[in-house]
Amino acid sequence: MGKMKLKKLEAKKFYANQLYIQAIECYTECLNFDPAHSFYNAIIYQNRAQCKYNLSLYPESFTGGSYDLGVPPSSNDFILRTLDCSSSISENPHYLKPRLFELKLLVQLERFAHLLEKAVLLLKAFPDNKEVKKMHVYVVQQLQLRRERVEREVEKGFSEKTHYDVLEISRTASELEIKKAYRVKALMWHPDKHVEKSEEERLFAAAYFRHVQQAFDVLGNRDTRKAYDRELLFKNRRSTHNFGQTYYKGSAHYSDTGYKY
Repeated sequence: MGKMKLKKLEAKKFYANQLYIQAIECYTECLNFDPAHSFYNAIIYQNRAQCKYNLSLYPESFTGGSYDLGVPPSSNDFILRTLDCSSSISENPHYLKPRLFELKLLVQLERFAHLLEKAVLLLKAFPDNKEVKKMHVYVVQQLQLRRERVEREVEKGFSEKTHYDVLEISRTASELEIKKAYRVKALMWHPDKHVEKSEEERLFAAAYFRHVQQAFDVLGNRDTRKAYDRELLFKNRRSTHNFGQTYYKGSAHYSDTGYKY
């Protein structure tokens, strides 16, 4: 234990001086002293996780427990279960610090799958802990902000689409063609078909499905379709008129004093 404590103190000094790579190397040596000492190793894993976090080295590649001190690429080859904070949790599930750290890290990495579930489980395990309550609120807020951001991006893509564009049919489509297109699109974009996808893909599918429903609600009824067609016609005429005005203002025209711009 004497060597362990000395090496840990050495790592702490490096950390205090922001020499994170040297601190990581010391903590790695600490883990080799007594692999069976779960309580101690949980602390060491978390300390090393903090060093690597400060170096922005997450996530870490799955290389049989080894780690890379270079800047990791953001690809799916990097999986969160190999992170040091996860190892710390495995060593000691009752150690709160790495569990809070893991949630913070998942938010910053935008790994939102199962994030709320983890936050809820942690709150159930530590219902009276102020830090846990604060982290739960933070996770919920971040998920909401993420959802709103993705929804805005998705809606932006639909802003220029007509109901005909959404169903991918012509404006002269028959009632039968509209119904057929609706069935195909509704089946394709139904949320139940995208349960296993990423959150962003699920939100996109939900938005597309909503627009498909809206398109059919309008085009599937003769009266609402006629009103919608008139609205489209008015918009097209107005945009053509505005274009003509813009072109005239930017073009040369003759007056008594000569050509003006």
